[in-house]
Amino acid sequence: DLGKDKDAKKAAASFMAFYAEFPKSEVADVALNNAAVYYHQEKMPQQAMETRLILAGNFPKSKYYNDTISNLGFDYENIADFDSAANYYEQLFAIDKKHTAAKEAIYSAALFRKAMGESKQSIKNYQQFIVTFPTDERIYDVRLTIAKILEKHSKWEDAAKLYQSYFKSTEGKTTDQLYFARLHYGFALEKQGKNADSHWKKMVSDYAVLQAAGATPSAATEFVAQIMMKLARPQLERALALSISGPDRPMTGKKETEVLKNQLVGKAKAVQEIEQSYLKIIQTGAGEYGLAALVDLGQLYENLATTLRSAYVPPNLTEDQIELYKMGLEDKAYPNEEKAVQAFSQALQKSYELNLYNKNTALAVRQLGVLRPFDYPGLSEDLITPRFTSNSVVESTYETNL
Repeated sequence: DLGKDKDAKKAAASFMAFYAEFPKSEVADVALNNAAVYYHQEKMPQQAMETRLILAGNFPKSKYYNDTISNLGFDYENIADFDSAANYYEQLFAIDKKHTAAKEAIYSAALFRKAMGESKQSIKNYQQFIVTFPTDERIYDVRLTIAKILEKHSKWEDAAKLYQSYFKSTEGKTTDQLYFARLHYGFALEKQGKNADSHWKKMVSDYAVLQAAGATPSAATEFVAQIMMKLARPQLERALALSISGPDRPMTGKKETEVLKNQLVGKAKAVQEIEQSYLKIIQTGAGEYGLAALVDLGQLYENLATTLRSAYVPPNLTEDQIELYKMGLEDKAYPNEEKAVQAFSQALQKSYELNLYNKNTALAVRQLGVLRPFDYPGLSEDLITPRFTSNSVVESTYETNL
């Protein structure tokens, strides 16, 4: 009598004893349910689960059946048996979509199926969640999750359709969600062998409008900066490849001078153009890709300085003229080397601010060590000289001590 002695464990055992003696009783399911509740209350999960399994297996028409299925899902989730938990959650949703636990049940089942790599069932569960609970604020994340599952399994066409439909309608979605969808839509197009350049340019220009209106840096900024880098990289590679190598065949002085002039102007113009592209990336306020842009700029300036110093020297010049010619090139090279040092230094400072160390940070440190070895000495580590002791020494010492 729980009312008298307040002993829940004893009450649970009594209900189980009642069920054992009267399994066909009209209140057998009530006894099992009460026992399960008391076991759960007393933190006896195994006994509670065993009792609920009996109720679920023998009393499918009980008024406690749906609650029992829900509780079994929760019990299995607590012991990390996510397959069984998902099964019970899906069963609850199938038999009672209006149950108070149905929404979280199907959502959790979808999450567990996804984690277990069961993509088809996960997507099915997520879709049921969207259809049944269209006003839940999580549906926007859920739609992205479905697209990401398709993307993970290389279902590029289906993923592209979902991402496109997602960002075509902006209602209820954050800027970060919309630009994530736009980013991955472009990737899905490229995976299908389609040209996404127009999509990328539209994405960048649309964000520029938001930025001009006062948008603060966020995840969307990183997505856009990533694409700006993607669009600028080919331009950077072309600029880095340009050299001042002189004519490819013997020429007269005037023609030779014209070739050198065109090569020098062409290199300088290419550097200026790519410089503007990268400055726009930095001005977005992006973190990781702002750092990457600074490192790329540093390499661009360093490349220009190196190209000038190794430029073609006309063979018809005297020694004095050659010296003056090289001094003129050095006058142009050194300021660009300084700009490279500045860009690498800013990249290093950016990495400290972001607490980020990646290949770009490593490159900045390395190049600063090359360009300004006294200001930026290379990192070193003092290793302790090991003093090894052989087994024979240990054994001999041990025996001596005995």
